[in-house]
Amino acid sequence: MQKRQSNVGFIIRVATITSLGALTVDAMLPALPDIGETLSVTNPNNLQLVISLFIFGMFFGDLWMGPLSDSLGRKQGLVIGVAIYCLGSLLCMCAWSMEIMLAGRVLQGVGASGPRIVSRAMVRDKFTGAHMARVFSFVTALFVLIPMIAPIIGQLISQLFGWRAIFVLFLVMAI
Repeated sequence: MQKRQSNVGFIIRVATITSLGALTVDAMLPALPDIGETLSVTNPNNLQLVISLFIFGMFFGDLWMGPLSDSLGRKQGLVIGVAIYCLGSLLCMCAWSMEIMLAGRVLQGVGASGPRIVSRAMVRDKFTGAHMARVFSFVTALFVLIPMIAPIIGQLISQLFGWRAIFVLFLVMAI
């Protein structure tokens, strides 16, 4: 019984870690007009870069976070990724221009790739065969919920506290 509870907790932690990237993209969507207004973005099409550069950062981070966690260890890879993500979140939260916001989003993307890659590696390290496939299925099932609820969460936080508070959510979730 204890082993099963331990696995459930592990699966929930891995799903939470994995969903950080999806939450970071989808929770921002309702706040984009407010961000554009606050940062004096003249061309509304430039707001799309808030999403695109995050994804670019994740792609770039994927290239070196896996090898980094292999050489330094899973925990160090996770901590480095979360630290970079938190730095990017702080930069976005305090952004006074669109350029600073975009730099923060790239950092967030690079940082989010670390926990995502490390969590997959941890599942592969801990489980094999059918059990590993079952764990990945549960993680994916929980992960699928995030794109459905993240915009609602982002809209609610943005309406109650302003768009900068969304980055507080990201910080809390990462930590």
